[in-house]
Amino acid sequence: MSEKVPGEKPGTTTHYTVDGSLQTTTLEAMTPREILQDAGLDPQTHSLSRVEGGQRIPCDDVNRPVPIWEHEQFVTSEKEDRVAGPDKKESGWPGGGRGRTDVTGVISDKIRVDPDLTEGHPGYQDSGGSEMGPPER
Repeated sequence: MSEKVPGEKPGTTTHYTVDGSLQTTTLEAMTPREILQDAGLDPQTHSLSRVEGGQRIPCDDVNRPVPIWEHEQFVTSEKEDRVAGPDKKESGWPGGGRGRTDVTGVISDKIRVDPDLTEGHPGYQDSGGSEMGPPER
């Protein structure tokens, strides 16, 4: 009889994918570094994101374990040079060009964000106006 390995699910194999490629583990959680290495990718040149509801959720800390669920989906991307040189064009991704430092994700064109979302909620009136207007004279 073998000793239980911490974090292992003895006799249970969990199936997950990395960029559509099937992977398996008996661990309850893995670090993004381990997931990338098991998929044959270098954590120095690739980053990992979890796919939830069609959205990419970045796994920013490559050494922080994330739970692995059955049929979990992960996708990878190649890391780009974080320093934008004068000849580097704007790509729209973090570190992808001059002045670009943030990306919030891709939203379907079928989604509409209500600009008056906070109006009518308790406490809204106490928080002050949310729109900028011309300065008072």
